[in-house]
Amino acid sequence: MTQSQKEKPHGSKIVFSAFLQSISSFILAYLTIYLFSGIGILYIAYDMDIPASLQLNKITFGIPFDSPLWTKDAIVSVFMAQPVSSFIMGTISILLLLLIKPKQFWLQLFFIWFFLHGFNFTFGVLSEDILLQRGLFRVATVMDIRQVMLILTIGISLFFLIKAGSLAGKLLYSKVFQLYPENGHTRELNFLLVIFLPYLLGSLLILLITLGKNDLKDYLLKIAMFVSLTPIIFAQISNNLIKSDKKKPKLITGTLLFAFSLIALGFFYSWLKNGFTLG
Repeated sequence: MTQSQKEKPHGSKIVFSAFLQSISSFILAYLTIYLFSGIGILYIAYDMDIPASLQLNKITFGIPFDSPLWTKDAIVSVFMAQPVSSFIMGTISILLLLLIKPKQFWLQLFFIWFFLHGFNFTFGVLSEDILLQRGLFRVATVMDIRQVMLILTIGISLFFLIKAGSLAGKLLYSKVFQLYPENGHTRELNFLLVIFLPYLLGSLLILLITLGKNDLKDYLLKIAMFVSLTPIIFAQISNNLIKSDKKKPKLITGTLLFAFSLIALGFFYSWLKNGFTLG
């Protein structure tokens, strides 16, 4: 057996581990963003005396929208809670990645996925709420924002989703361990194995646990995430930004992390299947 043949199994383990660690990070980042931003909505709604319940894929309110409790301040505060908190959390994740400079593959990917989910729960939610005339659309209505500005807002949201993907791509190729560095198509292979496939299968798992409760909003958010991921493959970085002190992803870490992410999904489902309320 030649040396190259001996290295192939080891190489396949690294690839499989990278995939497992990325999909695990995708799922854990999604759950963290969703839960924290959702609890933020519950807290503000509770403070406004508006009964609310955090469900698997949405927030439900215990009073109709023509109730006098839905004042202008209440509408703005409640429906702005998720995008604002998600934006803050996503921004902090990038700052932590740059400041802490973690060498572990899964932690690097976790920060990147956290950033992308954070921006998707900001600008993706903003776009779909305007299109479906719910949530943040009610904020625009009480603030008397004209239709032309709403259309412009969708365009701005798409712009920020694309810019988020471009930044994520630069961070991915400069600060994260690269598969097949000697291959002329290393960028495409890393995007496929570390970004696209984890996004695709991770999204399917999330949609699966909310099966029967999904509506158009859930699919639009997944499409918005894909819009944000597309620029990653085209991201350009200078050679002096590329770091060489990155740890290879280990299979045992990937396996344990994936098992943990599945347990977290199970806990997420059992906790929110009947809704969670404050007070």
